[in-house]
Amino acid sequence: MTDEDIVVLGLYCESLLADEQFNTLIGQFELQTVQHILGTAVSAKQDRENVYLAFTGLRDFLGHMRAIVEAKDEIVKQQTEPSSSDDALDD
Repeated sequence: MTDEDIVVLGLYCESLLADEQFNTLIGQFELQTVQHILGTAVSAKQDRENVYLAFTGLRDFLGHMRAIVEAKDEIVKQQTEPSSSDDALDD
């Protein structure tokens, strides 16, 4: 991916992570996950593990989104910081 691609994707991820409805959806998924885990039979260890894997997958995806936002921030920072060649010349 080019720097421009990362910046565009980072802006998109940033807007999603800040979106109230998106965060409500995440909260509902987390609550549903807890309800599924608590609703499984004591002997249904594999079912609980599968639900937990879905939950950790979501957490990993959100972490990936945050990493893209951080990469975007770093690219933007590098593009806006003056380089040493931009320093004022001494007269």
